[in-house]
Amino acid sequence: MPSATSFFSGTLYRSNLSRFWPLWALYALLWVFRIPLNLLNDILHVGQYGGSERFVRVVAAIPGSLSLYGTASALVFGLFAAMAVFSFLYSSRSACAMHALPLRREALFFTSWLSGLSFLLLPHALVVVLTLLVGLLILPLWTMLAQTMLLWFLAQSALCLFFFSFAAFCAMFTGHILALPAFYGILNGLVAGILYLVQNLCSELLYGFAGFESPVTNIALFCTPALELYSSASWTLDSSLEGVSSIPGSLENPLMLAVYGGIGLILTGIALVVYRLRHVETAGDVVSVPVVRPLFRYGMALCVGLTLGSLTVSFFSAWGSAVSIVVSLVLWTAIGCFVAEMFLRRSFRVWKAWKDAAVISLLMAALCCALTLDWIGFETTLPDVSRVVSLTASFPDTAPFDSARHRTVTVTEPEEIEAYLNLHQALIDIRDTSDPYTDYNSPLELHYTLQDGRTITRSYYMYFREEDLAREGSVTWAAQQLVGNRKLVEQIYGFDRREASGRVVSAYLSGLKNPETGEPLSDLTFLSQVSPAELAGLWEAVRADFEEGNIGTRYLFYDSEERLTGTYYTDLIFEFSMETSGASSEGFTITLTPQARHTLDWLEAHNAFADGELMTQAEYAAWANVNNGQTYAG
Repeated sequence: MPSATSFFSGTLYRSNLSRFWPLWALYALLWVFRIPLNLLNDILHVGQYGGSERFVRVVAAIPGSLSLYGTASALVFGLFAAMAVFSFLYSSRSACAMHALPLRREALFFTSWLSGLSFLLLPHALVVVLTLLVGLLILPLWTMLAQTMLLWFLAQSALCLFFFSFAAFCAMFTGHILALPAFYGILNGLVAGILYLVQNLCSELLYGFAGFESPVTNIALFCTPALELYSSASWTLDSSLEGVSSIPGSLENPLMLAVYGGIGLILTGIALVVYRLRHVETAGDVVSVPVVRPLFRYGMALCVGLTLGSLTVSFFSAWGSAVSIVVSLVLWTAIGCFVAEMFLRRSFRVWKAWKDAAVISLLMAALCCALTLDWIGFETTLPDVSRVVSLTASFPDTAPFDSARHRTVTVTEPEEIEAYLNLHQALIDIRDTSDPYTDYNSPLELHYTLQDGRTITRSYYMYFREEDLAREGSVTWAAQQLVGNRKLVEQIYGFDRREASGRVVSAYLSGLKNPETGEPLSDLTFLSQVSPAELAGLWEAVRADFEEGNIGTRYLFYDSEERLTGTYYTDLIFEFSMETSGASSEGFTITLTPQARHTLDWLEAHNAFADGELMTQAEYAAWANVNNGQTYAG
């Protein structure tokens, strides 16, 4: 008689379903309340108020549960299902008993895997059937409801397939049932966590480090399934729900759900291979596969070193000391190695692992030294101006405090790129010096796009000193060259963008002073008696003054004599109706100056100063010093 190899045991499958029925019953109950009973409740309440479009909205909201509720339930119950069906691996008695059955390991694995997956997929099918039965109450929308539930079934099943398969994969590498949820949780967020810790370390030890960019961050997100699937399962409703007859929305990234489902099947295949090589005697061990033990030992040591080392440095506020950082990380890495050995040996007698601790500690020390000493030349990398296609950078923080403050610019002209490169070089030149704190400082973000498509990103903090203004090559001198570039200043004010996207609908003044008391007026002075055509004339007057250099001058030092005497405390504020952009309206503020003759003539001609007088920065500074104890202009 020809023999046959079975990969499935019906008896074991039915035994798992009956033994662990509270698990799949609870999962089914959660979704029954979430969809069919919730839909029934909505139908009964919405029916009191009528309107078929309201029923459409009720049906359309069903896939909205996939993102948070669906991902979270698949994450949790996928783990519980794997812990249940593979629980026989975690004690010597049950492991020996199960493997004494006349079943091949393939049959044991696939039967357990299919029964665990059934804990999740069968409740999905039940929810679909109950929802369609409830849908008979809104028969005109039954077809749309059926399509929506099919989408929900496929998407939620893909989520469960991945998370359950991933949990089953983790289950093959451990012989302790409490280690399974630990491995499962850690591996779900391991890559993103390590990236975050390494990024913090680089930020402290690498001068100018601005953080990792794509594709590194994209890879980290992909290796963090809960976040990636939460985003991919997001549900977007159509803008109009009137007269729809099919699915009224779309998933953010259904392809990614399918990809993760496929990855789940791949992990299942790998888990089967590991299970076939696994020894029954490893039941009770934290790590059941010998070849993985060194990976566990060194991996745990590095993670403990990065995590607790960083926390220790933060606790003692020692991030400014490279020596403290290195010592803390190396010490905790060694401790992490001994702790990992305790788990592996299930004993406190682990001092013989000092060689492993020394090796991994030296690796951590080498990493810290590589960053501290900049072995890769990261800190001194400066692109050639001829290779830069464009540069997006923050503009130095300057006064006055109007719409040109805290802005970024994108430049493509070689002269402007070179001006930023001069500032970048000045910051590199002082990287080994300790700048004393000054009142005048500004963050600087630089993002270069090169001809070959590569990008270079840096982040710095600049400190300005008035005595360095005339010293060519200093940070203050280089920043002043940017501040004095009228083309860049015009870009950060955004004149052209506002003119192209909208029109002026109103204008008002702020910061006028009471002529009797000399204090700033708290109320705004609106130009309410001015027609739109006249407001356009005011805007043209501002543009004319800017072109002549009478307005919009930027100052690195807020309380410098030039700023106090060259600007008013009074601001002119425009409101734009943005007709061609997404925003409905947008404000624009520019500080008035004594030299802005076109703008001041227009305001005087239209009686804008009837309620108050212009207030200079010097007058405001004097008033603020007396009333608020401030030492510089507001």
